[in-house]
Amino acid sequence: MNGLVRNTFFAVLALLLSACRNEDGEQAFVSAVEIADLGVQSISIQLGAQGSTLEAGTRSSAMAIATLEDTSQLDVSDKVKWSSSDSSLISVSSSGVLSAGNVDGSVTLMADWGDLNASELVFVSTASLNALNFVSFPSSSSQCFPGRQLQVDGSYDDGRTSDVSGLITSWTSSDEAVGTVSSSGVLNALGDGSTQIGATYSGQTANATLSVSADISNLALSLAPSSDFDLEVGSTQTLSASISELGVDRDVSHIARFSSSTPANLSLSSNIATGVQVGTSNVDAACGTLTSASVQVTVTEQRTPIGVKISYNGSEGIARVDVADSPIQLRAHLEYSAGDDLEVTTSDDLDWSLSGTDSGADPTVDNDGNDKGEIRFSSIGEFEIKVRYDDETYIFDDTIDVVVE
Repeated sequence: MNGLVRNTFFAVLALLLSACRNEDGEQAFVSAVEIADLGVQSISIQLGAQGSTLEAGTRSSAMAIATLEDTSQLDVSDKVKWSSSDSSLISVSSSGVLSAGNVDGSVTLMADWGDLNASELVFVSTASLNALNFVSFPSSSSQCFPGRQLQVDGSYDDGRTSDVSGLITSWTSSDEAVGTVSSSGVLNALGDGSTQIGATYSGQTANATLSVSADISNLALSLAPSSDFDLEVGSTQTLSASISELGVDRDVSHIARFSSSTPANLSLSSNIATGVQVGTSNVDAACGTLTSASVQVTVTEQRTPIGVKISYNGSEGIARVDVADSPIQLRAHLEYSAGDDLEVTTSDDLDWSLSGTDSGADPTVDNDGNDKGEIRFSSIGEFEIKVRYDDETYIFDDTIDVVVE
């Protein structure tokens, strides 16, 4: 073996032997191989928002980060073994969740993976919380602007300031038509006006005012699909909405309001449209004072598949080709009771196979990816190609005879 291969072999062997001293059997082998395969150089611990000092009686989190040979980093929190030097002071779960006790002190938090390890000193403080304050609060916003993560810092009587956003027990908005805050502190600006945003924890509250602009000259709300479409009874269609502001688009589907002009024909649950009965309905989206153009949805009878058909250049049953034509592309269509069809040549529900050969034919059938249904041959003869359509509800078969001349 050459030098590089020999050195790599002995490096992996050393890693395996070292790992086996620290972990049990198979898991040691798996860890060592995975570390070598990924090219992991070292691991480190990244602490959560509260940092290295946790408020007594609270929870936080830690992540294990691997540094690879190319200096890129990878989250390996689910691969390491977590431990604490004093679990009565700070315990750690298998996923890196830290739970602080109720007395002052410190522990060494450890993460081990194979022969790699990392540690961090983590403290517990019983200092009292004196005040809460928003950090970089967006006091003004355009309409329909979602997804701003709020940060709240807590000030303690030991002089410490810590990010306590993950500890907030109540987020409030005085006017939810103007703005809302999720249970995780995500701020969504909606309509024109102002609202008081509050964050409460441990008897302290931070307050800030959000003002949403009524100027909509630079805003446009769009609905997708943006053109009229058909939907079968019982079928669903996911709608989406986006805002265009000064040439920048942002998805606002989760805060937009979608409406159907005729719910008896087309029902809406959030942004999911469902065909109820044959007919039409107009659908639009709104956010703040913005409204999209509407589209018309035509609800049609549910189509029922009745079979699958193979064809070559529009012909079914038999295909006559010259040996020089190889490869040829066969097509498969799913047929419906209404008389229409849908091409399913490359569908995951369709399998192509060689059913039989005669007179020296030597075909091969492609049944993978975008090349499904491609047939190759190099001699004259006859063979039969079969397809099976199986979507776990309907199963259909069809064949076509190919005559190579």
